[in-house]
This record gives sequence, structure tokens and C-alpha cells, in this order.
Amino acid sequence: MQRQLSRLGRQPGPADGVFGPRTRLAIAAWQRANGLTATGHLTGPQVRMIAAQAEGSATDTAAQDRAFWQQSGAAGEAEGLRAYLDRYPQGIHAEAARRQLANAGRDTPQGDEATWRWARRQGSAAAYETYLERFPAGTHAPSARDRLATLRAGIEAARREEAGLGLAPSTRRLIEERLRIAGMQPGPADGEFTEETRAALRRYQAARNLRVTGYVTRQTVSGLLADVLR
Repeated sequence: MQRQLSRLGRQPGPADGVFGPRTRLAIAAWQRANGLTATGHLTGPQVRMIAAQAEGSATDTAAQDRAFWQQSGAAGEAEGLRAYLDRYPQGIHAEAARRQLANAGRDTPQGDEATWRWARRQGSAAAYETYLERFPAGTHAPSARDRLATLRAGIEAARREEAGLGLAPSTRRLIEERLRIAGMQPGPADGEFTEETRAALRRYQAARNLRVTGYVTRQTVSGLLADVLR
């Protein structure tokens, strides 16, 4: 419910399963917006309403993502590719946009401050690595190292968590198929988690307000199961 409220712009706080004051305020705000009594507590029909609205919101976001890609980056011009990445840093076409910019040798802006702003927008380990490669003694180098260390630790923990799940090939294929149905473009449903699959997982996690790691965590499995139930 917290992830769905976040998707609807209601700011319930972290998706931790604890319905504290922020979550109750988010529920009350949603209830008021939908002409309901703002109690901060949900009824069964309201739970189903939120699920339906959140699913529609995710579908709309994917459609907007694809439409903006056609308007901006589809032509392959650097300015359009950067515009797409600014708006959808974890978007459906984000990996393709980064590859095209990298091949052109123009994947980041120039200057310490501009590159730092770009790295923060991307929010990925690769982006902070790029900043540190260009500006190892830059103004924001200590912050970049801290964020990079945090991201690497989180990604490594997620990698160990996925390994601990012991996913069978049939389960891997099912995950790839669910990612495909969600519009995340994971590549063939062959049970091989390639970089294409990892990119699709990152897009799915970003779209569902989950930890963006590119690995199958329990949180990600829960999200995929919830999508199936909806």
C-alpha cells in the first residue's frame, strides 16, 4: 500500500510496512482527494481503489516514457538523449541512451558542478565513478565517495540476497516474463540474467519505489507477486 500511495504522489514515507503518522496522513490525503471521509484508515474497497489507481498510474508513466523518448532521444542526437535521461534516469530507454552518448564520447556534461549535478540525477554507482574519474579532488569528491560506497554495499547485499534465494531456471524465466509484461524489456525469457535483464530489474525497481540494485531481492519478488495478483 505504501508503494502504491507513493506512485500516486501521496508521500507515505519509506515502504517499510509500518503505518506510522506519515502513512496515515498520506491515506487521509488520498481519501480527501477521492471525496471520501479522511480517517487515515483504509477499508477493503479503498484498498482495491488505490491498487487500481496505482496500476493505471504505472501504465501511464510507461506510456509517457515511450512518448517522450520518441520526442527526444529516438533520433540519437546528444541533446535529445540528455533530455530523456534528465527526465527518466531509470527509464525504459535509459540504458540505450547512455550507450549512445558513451559511444559519442559525450555521456556527461563538462565541469565539476555540472558533472556532479548529472551524477546526482543519475544516482547510480557508474555515475559517481565517472565524477570521481574526472574530478578525483573535486569539490564534491568526498560526498561522491560516500555515496559510491553506500551504493556498492547495497548492491553487494542485494547480490548475496539473490544468490541466497536459489532461483531455479523456471523461476528466473517467470521473473523475466513478468518484467516483460510490465513493459521493462528484459530480453528473452531464457532464465539467463544478462545485463539486459539487470537493466530491466533496475527499471522495475525504480518504477515501484523499491531499492534499485538490478538484483532479485525479496522486496522485488513481493512486488512482482503483487502485480500478478492485481
